[in-house]
Amino acid sequence: MIKALEIESKRALWKDRYFILIGVFYFFQGLHLAGIGVYGNIRMAAWGVPVATQALLRAFIVLPTFVKMFSGLLSDRRPMGRIGRRRPYFALSLVIYLPSFILLLSLNSFSFVFLLALFGVMLGWMFCDSTMDGLSVDITPPEHQGRFQGVHSAARMVGFGIGSVFIPMVGPAIGWPATILILFAAALAQVAMAFLYREPSVTRAELRELTPLKAVMGEAFGSSRPWLGIALMLALSAVSAVPGVAQIHILTDLGWSKDPAKLKLYGWLNLAFYAGAAIGSAAFGELYRRRGSRLRFHVLTAALYWVFCLPWLLLGGGDSPTLIFASMFSSGIGYGLVNVLTFSIAMKLCPASIEGFMFFTFMSFANIGEYALGANIITSLSGLVGGLIPAFYTLVPFSLLWIWAVRGILAHERRDAAVAGIAS
Repeated sequence: MIKALEIESKRALWKDRYFILIGVFYFFQGLHLAGIGVYGNIRMAAWGVPVATQALLRAFIVLPTFVKMFSGLLSDRRPMGRIGRRRPYFALSLVIYLPSFILLLSLNSFSFVFLLALFGVMLGWMFCDSTMDGLSVDITPPEHQGRFQGVHSAARMVGFGIGSVFIPMVGPAIGWPATILILFAAALAQVAMAFLYREPSVTRAELRELTPLKAVMGEAFGSSRPWLGIALMLALSAVSAVPGVAQIHILTDLGWSKDPAKLKLYGWLNLAFYAGAAIGSAAFGELYRRRGSRLRFHVLTAALYWVFCLPWLLLGGGDSPTLIFASMFSSGIGYGLVNVLTFSIAMKLCPASIEGFMFFTFMSFANIGEYALGANIITSLSGLVGGLIPAFYTLVPFSLLWIWAVRGILAHERRDAAVAGIAS
């Protein structure tokens, strides 16, 4: 074990102000990340980019989130001399952010350069976020981890909420360039917070004593259990693509992006979605703690998710704000419950000593499932099933994959428990 990363070393270096720093860091991260996503959706819808094309382009824009585990591994294993182990990658995120936001400020039409700028923002976020995840593990003693993650999650959700609700409102009022400057400032504030931590001193020589990279890969992918976890991440996140595609549909097909009054309403629609997601997360987090080891719980949860999506069918091809709000709130509850399962099961499946890399891996496949798989299946099959909303239900087979993967994971857990019982 590297001395600087031992528990007593963490306790000696720990500062209570880190709680404040992490809260500010993740607030600004959530603000600019949600804001840039909403901005991209609104602008592409206003420029008349078809829904199916937008779904495909979103997969390109968020491509950095599909390979996040490798940026985390790079930060873990490749310090840069006296600069340190984490700070070089925070600096790299800043180098990527700068031209990306400058490009966005100069663009007022749809083009490949516009997509490249959005991609750059996501790439900058990827390096900053994965590096902060690693630094958090480096500096936080066990007794502070629960509170640390609680502050992190709460601050990011507040940032997400503000970015999603108010960017559609302030954009038309103050202009999109000024809005981009606000998001740019939030991204810079996020990076600035990262440099205020005292980073433990870790050398390449010390890192060479850790588990070799080949052995890490073997432990990560050398049995059926992690592959079952990957299948589960793909299945859970694919079904959760429904609300995201619905948002694009509302902005584009229903024309909300071109109506200033409805664009303001769209901000409140995002608030309804996040309120539903918060309720779903809170309720099912406790239910998973109590019942998550039972296959029946997952079968019922999979069915319940689609029940929460049913209000979309009442909308049909109409444009009733009341039905749209009800549908978004209801599907937000479903999104929240699936999100809890995704994070909870991913954490449980991470083997000791490579927790960070494995967690990043699971989250990368979760992003692939939502943005590349689920969203594009809906848009690709909408013409065959009579429209975009009926196409939501083409993702039902992924619920069966969900159940199959959970069944295999639970079988592994029972075998592990039996072996542990014999050994004791």
